[in-house]
Amino acid sequence: MKLAFREPRPPSERPAKPALHVEDDDQSSWKSGGPGTGHTLLWIGLIIATFSILGIVFSWDRVSAALGFDEHGGAYAEFMRTGATAYAKGTEAEYRQAIQSFEQAKAIDPESAQPFIAIAETNAAWAQALRFRREDLEADPAPSPATRVDIEALKKEEGERIELAMEYARTSTKLDPTNVEALVVLADALRLSGQLAKARQELDRARRLQAERPKDYHRVSALLTADENQGDLAAARSDGERAVDTDGSCIQCRLLLARILIARSSVSRAREQIREVLSRAPTHPDAVALDRAL
Repeated sequence: MKLAFREPRPPSERPAKPALHVEDDDQSSWKSGGPGTGHTLLWIGLIIATFSILGIVFSWDRVSAALGFDEHGGAYAEFMRTGATAYAKGTEAEYRQAIQSFEQAKAIDPESAQPFIAIAETNAAWAQALRFRREDLEADPAPSPATRVDIEALKKEEGERIELAMEYARTSTKLDPTNVEALVVLADALRLSGQLAKARQELDRARRLQAERPKDYHRVSALLTADENQGDLAAARSDGERAVDTDGSCIQCRLLLARILIARSSVSRAREQIREVLSRAPTHPDAVALDRAL
């Protein structure tokens, strides 16, 4: 192997060494941002990063929920799903199961408004079902002694469910004051307790906070409209139909619309709603009772 040697450049072609340049201390400090500026900025950055990390750590429950993480191995989300599935079936037994599941979710995350909203909503729907049943019995012009006992028992349980709905609804609005679902369920609890003006205020507030109507808005609005008209369900047709249009799988919505249509003497259309419920839940007691009444 041959090695190639380059001839040295003549002195005139060699690059000149840079001349030594010394800046005035004040001028140099000014250009670099001042003495120790780099270290200061580094410390500021570290402090900000530290506080950011601490903020995430101390609010991890909310951050993880927003990101879809569940530090409890999915238990919270599973309890909420189980409760929602039971609630959707719309029977007394399923309402009881739904509340148990939501209570378990609440025990895992007592700072979340969602379990409180769900428990309030379930108790309110249960109370309304009991009220409809009671009113059906009270429609009998000559009730038997046994029927009178049933009416009083239904009235007592209805009152208990209303109290629970109010308690959990108020707690949910304290935990999350601008949560529109919480405002809707509070409106329903106020309606059930006879505070119609306050109920309408909360429902209107929910509507103003969110352009898109929140879940259960039209069902609650329909019930409130009926109560504002001395219990005349016929006056609630518009919201009743919207409730079903918004969520066709909502058994509570379809049974309400059926009652509204019966009040408007639209028996054939009411029967369609009842049959739709029975196609999904053949033994649903309220649907069966309405079907027999027609």
